[in-house]
Amino acid sequence: MIDTIKLNLIDVSIKKSAQLRVQPGLIDVHSGEIINEHDLFINEQGELIRGSKAYLNDPKFNLTIFPSHEADPDAGYHRLRKKKLLKVFTRDELLEEDFDDNYESNGIFVQASIPRLRSENNFKSLNAADEKQSLIFLEKQLREAGIKCNIWNSELSRIDSFANLKTDYSFYSYTPLFNLMQCSRKKAMEWDGETYLWKNGSQQLMCYDKELEIENKIKKKNKEHKIKFASGNIVRIENRYLKKRKIRDNLELIKLGDLYKNYDVLKDDFKNEISRNIFKYELPDIDLLTNDSIKNEMLIIKNIYSRNWFQKYLMLKGVQSIIKATDINSIFEVFESIESRSGIGMKKSRLKKMISEMKMILPENNQCSYKTNRELYNELKNKFFKEAA
Repeated sequence: MIDTIKLNLIDVSIKKSAQLRVQPGLIDVHSGEIINEHDLFINEQGELIRGSKAYLNDPKFNLTIFPSHEADPDAGYHRLRKKKLLKVFTRDELLEEDFDDNYESNGIFVQASIPRLRSENNFKSLNAADEKQSLIFLEKQLREAGIKCNIWNSELSRIDSFANLKTDYSFYSYTPLFNLMQCSRKKAMEWDGETYLWKNGSQQLMCYDKELEIENKIKKKNKEHKIKFASGNIVRIENRYLKKRKIRDNLELIKLGDLYKNYDVLKDDFKNEISRNIFKYELPDIDLLTNDSIKNEMLIIKNIYSRNWFQKYLMLKGVQSIIKATDINSIFEVFESIESRSGIGMKKSRLKKMISEMKMILPENNQCSYKTNRELYNELKNKFFKEAA
Protein backbone atom coordinates (compact mmCIF):
# COMPACT_ATOMS: atom_id res chain seq x y z
CA MET A 1 0.00 0.00 0.00
CA ILE A 2 2.59 2.61 1.12
CA ASP A 3 5.94 2.95 -0.62
CA THR A 4 7.78 6.18 0.24
CA ILE A 5 6.99 7.98 3.47
CA LYS A 6 8.53 11.22 4.74
CA LEU A 7 8.22 12.09 8.42
CA ASN A 8 8.88 15.33 10.28
CA LEU A 9 10.40 14.06 13.54
CA ILE A 10 9.25 15.75 16.76
CA ASP A 11 10.95 15.82 20.22
CA VAL A 12 14.27 14.46 18.95
CA SER A 13 17.29 13.75 21.13
CA ILE A 14 20.66 13.66 19.35
CA LYS A 15 23.82 12.10 20.79
CA LYS A 16 27.18 13.82 20.50
CA SER A 17 28.43 10.75 18.59
CA ALA A 18 25.45 10.68 16.18
CA GLN A 19 26.26 9.52 12.64
CA LEU A 20 25.47 12.92 11.14
CA ARG A 21 27.36 15.04 8.68
CA VAL A 22 27.06 18.80 9.10
CA GLN A 23 27.29 20.96 6.00
CA PRO A 24 28.82 24.33 6.89
CA GLY A 25 27.64 27.63 5.55
CA LEU A 26 29.23 29.30 2.52
CA ILE A 27 32.18 31.62 3.04
CA ASP A 28 32.48 34.90 1.17
CA VAL A 29 36.22 34.87 0.40
CA HIS A 30 36.32 38.63 -0.14
CA SER A 31 34.71 39.63 3.16
CA GLY A 32 35.31 36.46 5.18
CA GLU A 33 31.60 36.44 6.06
CA ILE A 34 29.91 33.09 6.65
CA ILE A 35 26.68 32.93 4.68
CA ASN A 36 23.66 30.70 5.26
CA GLU A 37 24.81 29.23 8.58
CA HIS A 38 22.14 28.60 11.22
CA ASP A 39 21.52 26.95 14.57
CA LEU A 40 20.66 23.34 13.68
CA PHE A 41 20.37 21.40 16.94
CA ILE A 42 21.71 21.02 20.48
CA ASN A 43 23.05 17.57 21.30
CA GLU A 44 22.54 15.69 24.56
CA GLN A 45 25.71 17.28 25.97
CA GLY A 46 24.23 20.75 25.45
CA GLU A 47 26.49 21.68 22.54
CA LEU A 48 25.00 23.93 19.86
CA ILE A 49 25.66 22.63 16.33
CA ARG A 50 25.56 25.18 13.52
CA GLY A 51 25.63 24.84 9.74
CA SER A 52 23.46 25.12 6.64
CA LYS A 53 22.08 21.59 7.20
CA ALA A 54 22.93 18.21 8.72
CA TYR A 55 22.21 14.84 7.14
CA LEU A 56 22.59 11.07 7.29
CA ASN A 57 22.36 9.02 4.09
CA ASP A 58 21.80 5.40 5.08
CA PRO A 59 21.19 2.64 2.48
CA LYS A 60 17.66 2.26 3.91
CA PHE A 61 16.71 5.86 4.74
CA ASN A 62 17.73 9.51 4.45
CA LEU A 63 17.61 11.97 7.35
CA THR A 64 18.04 15.73 6.93
CA ILE A 65 18.01 18.56 9.46
CA PHE A 66 17.08 21.94 8.01
CA PRO A 67 17.22 25.06 10.22
CA SER A 68 13.88 25.64 11.92
CA HIS A 69 15.02 26.69 15.41
CA GLU A 70 17.51 29.10 16.94
CA ALA A 71 19.38 29.08 20.23
CA ASP A 72 17.40 30.77 23.02
CA PRO A 73 19.56 33.46 24.72
CA ASP A 74 17.21 33.41 27.72
CA ALA A 75 18.25 29.79 28.36
CA GLY A 76 21.98 30.42 27.96
CA TYR A 77 21.87 29.11 24.39
CA HIS A 78 21.34 25.56 25.74
CA ARG A 79 17.78 25.32 24.40
CA LEU A 80 16.30 25.87 20.95
CA ARG A 81 13.21 27.92 20.24
CA LYS A 82 11.16 28.13 17.05
CA LYS A 83 12.54 30.62 14.55
CA LYS A 84 10.21 33.49 13.74
CA LEU A 85 9.06 33.77 10.15
CA LEU A 86 10.64 36.77 8.44
CA LYS A 87 7.45 37.54 6.52
CA VAL A 88 3.77 37.63 7.34
CA PHE A 89 1.95 35.64 4.66
CA THR A 90 -1.58 36.26 3.49
CA ARG A 91 -4.19 33.51 3.68
CA ASP A 92 -4.17 33.18 -0.13
CA GLU A 93 -0.39 32.68 -0.13
CA LEU A 94 -0.63 30.00 2.54
CA LEU A 95 -3.29 28.16 0.54
CA GLU A 96 -1.35 28.35 -2.74
CA GLU A 97 -0.56 24.77 -3.82
CA ASP A 98 3.06 25.46 -4.81
CA PHE A 99 3.77 27.56 -1.71
CA ASP A 100 6.59 26.05 0.38
CA ASP A 101 6.75 27.60 3.86
CA ASN A 102 8.91 26.87 6.91
CA TYR A 103 6.38 24.36 8.19
CA GLU A 104 6.80 22.28 5.05
CA SER A 105 10.56 22.51 4.47
CA ASN A 106 12.30 23.17 7.79
CA GLY A 107 12.85 20.72 10.63
CA ILE A 108 14.16 17.17 11.04
CA PHE A 109 12.95 14.86 8.28
CA VAL A 110 13.45 11.16 7.64
CA GLN A 111 12.42 9.60 4.33
CA ALA A 112 12.30 5.90 3.47
CA SER A 113 10.59 3.33 1.29
CA ILE A 114 8.65 1.17 3.76
CA PRO A 115 8.89 -2.05 1.67
CA ARG A 116 12.66 -1.51 1.22
CA LEU A 117 13.37 -1.09 4.95
CA ARG A 118 13.49 -4.87 5.38
CA SER A 119 13.82 -6.00 1.77
CA GLU A 120 16.09 -5.43 -1.24
CA ASN A 121 13.46 -3.55 -3.22
CA ASN A 122 10.08 -1.83 -3.02
CA PHE A 123 8.21 -4.18 -5.34
CA LYS A 124 5.84 -5.96 -2.95
CA SER A 125 3.03 -4.22 -1.10
CA LEU A 126 2.87 -4.75 2.68
CA ASN A 127 -0.21 -4.90 4.87
CA ALA A 128 -0.66 -2.41 7.72
CA ALA A 129 0.78 -4.75 10.38
CA ASP A 130 3.97 -5.40 8.35
CA GLU A 131 4.34 -1.68 7.61
CA LYS A 132 4.23 -0.96 11.36
CA GLN A 133 6.98 -3.54 11.95
CA SER A 134 9.10 -1.85 9.27
CA LEU A 135 8.61 1.54 10.94
CA ILE A 136 9.61 0.08 14.31
CA PHE A 137 12.75 -1.15 12.55
CA LEU A 138 13.33 2.41 11.22
CA GLU A 139 13.00 3.87 14.72
CA LYS A 140 15.57 1.33 15.94
CA GLN A 141 17.97 2.19 13.09
CA LEU A 142 17.69 5.88 13.94
CA ARG A 143 18.42 5.14 17.61
CA GLU A 144 21.51 3.13 16.65
CA ALA A 145 22.64 6.12 14.59
CA GLY A 146 22.38 8.33 17.70
CA ILE A 147 18.99 9.89 16.95
CA LYS A 148 16.25 9.07 19.47
CA CYS A 149 12.60 9.86 18.87
CA ASN A 150 9.07 8.51 19.18
CA ILE A 151 8.41 7.81 15.52
CA TRP A 152 4.64 7.49 16.07
CA ASN A 153 4.55 11.11 17.25
CA SER A 154 6.17 12.36 14.01
CA GLU A 155 4.16 14.40 11.51
CA LEU A 156 3.30 13.08 8.05
CA SER A 157 5.08 15.09 5.37
CA ARG A 158 4.79 12.78 2.34
CA ILE A 159 2.92 9.54 1.57
CA ASP A 160 3.17 7.49 -1.65
CA SER A 161 0.42 4.86 -2.01
CA PHE A 162 0.58 2.25 -4.78
CA ALA A 163 -0.92 -0.82 -6.40
CA ASN A 164 0.77 -3.32 -8.73
CA LEU A 165 -1.40 -4.59 -11.59
CA LYS A 166 -0.51 -7.89 -13.31
CA THR A 167 -1.56 -7.07 -16.85
CA ASP A 168 -2.25 -9.24 -19.90
CA TYR A 169 0.23 -7.36 -22.07
CA SER A 170 3.48 -5.45 -21.70
CA PHE A 171 3.42 -1.86 -20.50
CA TYR A 172 4.03 -0.58 -24.03
CA SER A 173 0.66 -1.96 -25.13
CA TYR A 174 -1.09 0.50 -22.80
CA THR A 175 0.85 3.64 -23.71
CA PRO A 176 -1.63 4.80 -26.42
CA LEU A 177 -4.26 4.67 -23.69
CA PHE A 178 -2.16 6.68 -21.22
CA ASN A 179 -1.46 9.23 -23.94
CA LEU A 180 -5.19 9.94 -24.13
CA MET A 181 -5.66 10.59 -20.42
CA GLN A 182 -5.72 13.99 -18.75
CA CYS A 183 -6.01 14.85 -15.05
CA SER A 184 -7.70 18.01 -13.83
CA ARG A 185 -5.30 20.75 -12.65
CA LYS A 186 -2.25 18.54 -13.19
CA LYS A 187 0.53 18.78 -15.75
CA ALA A 188 1.08 15.64 -17.83
CA MET A 189 4.60 14.30 -18.48
CA GLU A 190 5.90 11.15 -20.22
CA TRP A 191 9.32 9.48 -20.47
CA ASP A 192 10.09 7.11 -23.38
CA GLY A 193 6.73 5.35 -23.12
CA GLU A 194 7.86 3.83 -19.78
CA THR A 195 6.46 6.34 -17.25
CA TYR A 196 3.43 8.62 -17.24
CA LEU A 197 3.16 11.37 -14.63
CA TRP A 198 0.42 13.87 -13.86
CA LYS A 199 1.44 16.40 -11.23
CA ASN A 200 1.03 19.70 -9.47
CA GLY A 201 2.96 21.20 -6.55
CA SER A 202 1.41 19.00 -3.87
CA GLN A 203 0.43 15.75 -5.62
CA GLN A 204 1.69 13.34 -8.27
CA LEU A 205 -0.10 10.46 -10.02
CA MET A 206 2.04 7.92 -11.85
CA CYS A 207 1.68 4.87 -14.09
CA TYR A 208 4.90 3.09 -15.03
CA ASP A 209 6.60 -0.17 -15.91
CA LYS A 210 7.69 -1.41 -12.47
CA GLU A 211 9.69 -4.40 -13.61
CA LEU A 212 11.66 -2.29 -16.10
CA GLU A 213 12.34 0.34 -13.41
CA ILE A 214 13.79 -2.27 -11.03
CA GLU A 215 15.84 -3.86 -13.82
CA ASN A 216 17.31 -0.47 -14.79
CA LYS A 217 18.27 0.24 -11.16
CA ILE A 218 19.95 -3.16 -10.88
CA LYS A 219 21.89 -2.57 -14.11
CA LYS A 220 23.16 0.78 -12.81
CA LYS A 221 24.48 -0.95 -9.68
CA ASN A 222 25.85 -3.89 -11.70
CA LYS A 223 23.93 -6.34 -9.54
CA GLU A 224 22.42 -9.69 -10.48
CA HIS A 225 18.66 -9.70 -11.12
CA LYS A 226 17.34 -11.86 -8.25
CA ILE A 227 13.67 -10.90 -8.42
CA LYS A 228 11.21 -13.43 -9.78
CA PHE A 229 8.06 -11.67 -10.90
CA ALA A 230 4.74 -13.52 -10.75
CA SER A 231 3.99 -11.89 -14.10
CA GLY A 232 6.28 -10.39 -16.69
CA ASN A 233 3.85 -7.50 -17.11
CA ILE A 234 3.53 -5.18 -14.09
CA VAL A 235 1.89 -1.75 -14.29
CA ARG A 236 2.51 0.27 -11.13
CA ILE A 237 -0.03 2.97 -10.23
CA GLU A 238 0.91 5.50 -7.54
CA ASN A 239 -0.66 8.44 -5.76
CA ARG A 240 1.87 10.72 -4.06
CA TYR A 241 0.98 13.38 -1.51
CA LEU A 242 4.02 15.64 -1.29
CA LYS A 243 2.96 18.19 1.34
CA LYS A 244 1.81 18.14 4.95
CA ARG A 245 -1.06 20.41 4.01
CA LYS A 246 -2.25 18.05 1.24
CA ILE A 247 -2.19 15.08 3.62
CA ARG A 248 -4.07 17.06 6.24
CA ASP A 249 -6.69 18.31 3.77
CA ASN A 250 -7.33 14.97 2.01
CA LEU A 251 -6.81 12.47 4.82
CA GLU A 252 -7.43 14.70 7.85
CA LEU A 253 -4.36 13.12 9.46
CA ILE A 254 -1.31 14.76 11.02
CA LYS A 255 0.62 12.19 13.09
CA LEU A 256 2.03 8.84 11.95
CA GLY A 257 0.28 7.17 14.87
CA ASP A 258 -3.07 8.55 13.66
CA LEU A 259 -2.49 7.00 10.23
CA TYR A 260 -2.29 3.48 11.62
CA LYS A 261 -5.34 4.03 13.81
CA ASN A 262 -7.28 5.07 10.68
CA TYR A 263 -5.63 2.99 7.94
CA ASP A 264 -8.87 2.48 6.00
CA VAL A 265 -8.96 6.24 5.44
CA LEU A 266 -5.77 5.96 3.37
CA LYS A 267 -7.02 2.89 1.48
CA ASP A 268 -10.32 4.55 0.58
CA ASP A 269 -8.62 7.80 -0.39
CA PHE A 270 -6.15 5.99 -2.68
CA LYS A 271 -8.96 4.19 -4.47
CA ASN A 272 -10.98 7.41 -4.79
CA GLU A 273 -8.06 9.51 -6.09
CA ILE A 274 -7.10 7.01 -8.79
CA SER A 275 -10.76 6.54 -9.73
CA ARG A 276 -11.39 10.30 -9.86
CA ASN A 277 -8.29 11.11 -11.94
CA ILE A 278 -7.22 8.08 -14.00
CA PHE A 279 -10.22 5.75 -14.21
CA LYS A 280 -12.80 8.50 -14.49
CA TYR A 281 -13.82 7.63 -18.06
CA GLU A 282 -16.72 5.50 -19.22
CA LEU A 283 -16.02 3.11 -22.10
CA PRO A 284 -17.77 5.32 -24.73
CA ASP A 285 -15.48 8.19 -23.61
CA ILE A 286 -12.42 6.07 -24.44
CA ASP A 287 -13.84 5.39 -27.91
CA LEU A 288 -14.28 9.12 -28.51
CA LEU A 289 -10.78 9.97 -27.28
CA THR A 290 -9.30 7.23 -29.49
CA ASN A 291 -11.21 8.48 -32.55
CA ASP A 292 -9.98 12.01 -31.89
CA SER A 293 -6.39 10.77 -31.73
CA ILE A 294 -6.70 8.89 -35.05
CA LYS A 295 -8.38 11.90 -36.64
CA ASN A 296 -5.52 14.19 -35.59
CA GLU A 297 -2.96 11.80 -37.06
CA MET A 298 -4.85 11.62 -40.35
CA LEU A 299 -5.17 15.41 -40.56
CA ILE A 300 -1.41 15.79 -40.06
CA ILE A 301 -0.66 13.31 -42.86
CA LYS A 302 -3.25 14.85 -45.19
CA ASN A 303 -1.86 18.37 -44.67
CA ILE A 304 1.68 17.20 -45.45
CA TYR A 305 1.09 14.88 -48.41
CA SER A 306 -2.31 15.88 -49.86
CA ARG A 307 -2.29 13.40 -52.76
CA ASN A 308 -2.30 9.71 -51.76
CA TRP A 309 -2.26 10.77 -48.11
CA PHE A 310 -4.24 7.71 -46.90
CA GLN A 311 -1.80 5.30 -48.54
CA LYS A 312 1.05 7.19 -46.85
CA TYR A 313 -0.78 7.06 -43.51
CA LEU A 314 -1.16 3.26 -43.71
CA MET A 315 2.48 2.90 -44.73
CA LEU A 316 3.80 4.97 -41.80
CA LYS A 317 1.52 3.20 -39.31
CA GLY A 318 2.85 -0.11 -40.63
CA VAL A 319 6.44 1.03 -40.10
CA GLN A 320 5.47 2.22 -36.61
CA SER A 321 4.05 -1.21 -35.70
CA ILE A 322 7.05 -3.12 -37.07
CA ILE A 323 9.64 -0.98 -35.31
CA LYS A 324 7.82 -1.49 -32.00
CA ALA A 325 7.82 -5.25 -32.45
CA THR A 326 11.55 -5.50 -33.09
CA ASP A 327 14.68 -3.37 -33.65
CA ILE A 328 16.06 -2.14 -36.94
CA ASN A 329 19.08 -4.50 -36.90
CA SER A 330 16.77 -7.51 -36.66
CA ILE A 331 14.87 -6.24 -39.69
CA PHE A 332 18.15 -5.90 -41.59
CA GLU A 333 19.02 -9.52 -40.69
CA VAL A 334 15.70 -10.63 -42.18
CA PHE A 335 16.51 -8.66 -45.37
CA GLU A 336 19.86 -10.43 -45.66
CA SER A 337 18.27 -13.87 -45.26
CA ILE A 338 15.66 -13.43 -48.03
CA GLU A 339 17.07 -10.79 -50.38
CA SER A 340 19.96 -10.83 -52.83
CA ARG A 341 23.02 -8.82 -51.88
CA SER A 342 22.37 -6.24 -54.61
CA GLY A 343 18.96 -5.22 -53.22
CA ILE A 344 19.84 -4.93 -49.53
CA GLY A 345 21.52 -1.52 -49.51
CA MET A 346 18.62 0.32 -51.13
CA LYS A 347 16.03 -1.35 -48.87
CA LYS A 348 18.02 -0.43 -45.75
CA SER A 349 18.25 3.16 -46.92
CA ARG A 350 14.50 3.35 -47.65
CA LEU A 351 13.58 1.84 -44.29
CA LYS A 352 15.83 4.28 -42.38
CA LYS A 353 14.25 7.17 -44.26
CA MET A 354 10.71 5.94 -43.51
CA ILE A 355 11.52 5.44 -39.80
CA SER A 356 12.86 9.00 -39.57
CA GLU A 357 9.78 10.26 -41.40
CA MET A 358 7.45 8.31 -39.12
CA LYS A 359 9.12 9.62 -35.92
CA MET A 360 8.86 13.21 -37.15
CA ILE A 361 5.21 13.05 -38.18
CA LEU A 362 3.40 10.57 -35.93
CA PRO A 363 3.25 10.85 -32.13
CA GLU A 364 4.71 7.98 -30.17
CA ASN A 365 2.45 4.94 -30.21
CA ASN A 366 3.63 1.73 -28.62
CA GLN A 367 0.60 -0.52 -28.99
CA CYS A 368 1.79 -4.09 -29.46
CA SER A 369 -1.45 -6.00 -29.05
CA TYR A 370 -4.61 -6.27 -31.10
CA LYS A 371 -6.78 -5.08 -28.23
CA THR A 372 -8.65 -1.81 -28.58
CA ASN A 373 -8.10 1.08 -26.16
CA ARG A 374 -11.57 0.36 -24.77
CA GLU A 375 -10.59 -3.25 -23.94
CA LEU A 376 -7.23 -2.26 -22.46
CA TYR A 377 -8.81 0.46 -20.33
CA ASN A 378 -11.50 -1.91 -19.07
CA GLU A 379 -8.84 -4.48 -18.13
CA LEU A 380 -6.76 -1.95 -16.13
CA LYS A 381 -9.80 -0.45 -14.42
CA ASN A 382 -11.18 -3.82 -13.29
CA LYS A 383 -7.79 -5.04 -12.08
CA PHE A 384 -7.13 -1.82 -10.15
CA PHE A 385 -10.39 -1.96 -8.22
CA LYS A 386 -9.80 -5.64 -7.45
CA GLU A 387 -6.28 -4.87 -6.18
CA ALA A 388 -7.36 -1.79 -4.19
CA ALA A 389 -10.38 -3.45 -2.57
